[in-house]
Amino acid sequence: MPDTKFRADLKNAFFRTTPMFSITNPVRPELEIPKRIAKRLEERPQKIFRPRLVLAIGMAFSVLLVGTVVAIQYSRTGAQQVADVTRVPPTAQPTAEQPADNNSGRATGGPSPVPQSAPTASEASPPPMPIAAPLGLSTLLPPGWTATTQTGAVTEARGPGEAILRLGGGQATGSDLLADRQAADAAAANRPGYTRILLAAQTFRSHPAVLWDFQDLRLDVSRRTRILYWQQNSTVYYVSLSAPSRTWDVTTDRLFDGFVNSATVS
Repeated sequence: MPDTKFRADLKNAFFRTTPMFSITNPVRPELEIPKRIAKRLEERPQKIFRPRLVLAIGMAFSVLLVGTVVAIQYSRTGAQQVADVTRVPPTAQPTAEQPADNNSGRATGGPSPVPQSAPTASEASPPPMPIAAPLGLSTLLPPGWTATTQTGAVTEARGPGEAILRLGGGQATGSDLLADRQAADAAAANRPGYTRILLAAQTFRSHPAVLWDFQDLRLDVSRRTRILYWQQNSTVYYVSLSAPSRTWDVTTDRLFDGFVNSATVS
């Protein structure tokens, strides 16, 4: 039949006479390409495969570009996360409504502590007590001191640490005040343990005065005595402080200055 003959010619034109591929004969038949098609393949082999090559290169470049962008974005995100983790939060500052707690260092809104009440008059230290001597001389005794005796023109008070205060006065003789004290110093030089520390002319409230400072033995105990004499009108007044030499210090110096500065004549 014509149709059968056409199919046979077509088979002979494209395939060789070698057996076709089968399970028993696993040989792939070779394709016989017509000369016209083979010639075109030999003349332009690159043009047939160039679109596939361009497509493959384009896809590879796209993958590389996308990978680069993803890597850059990931590195930025990771750095931002590290910065967020390592960032130290600012310390809260106390405000007027929320004062700082000194114990914990954190702000607290609790009530302020109630201030301690001031000591009452009975709890406060007692005021200095005035002490008077004959001839109108007086001064102030600090707490802890007590007036003890008054003999003639001398008033005596005792304080802590075996300290003794004497206030007194007498009629001026008209002689030089310093010369009289120098004579007394010369007579005292014969006493056991006597040592003169200072004997000098002074001025007390515009009045002539003498400061006599010495130490000697009293009942085998070395004591230091400081006396200020001053002449006011026709009377010579004096303020004397005595204490054991071992306890005399700057505090005793200030105590003597306090007795002198508080002294008044009425």
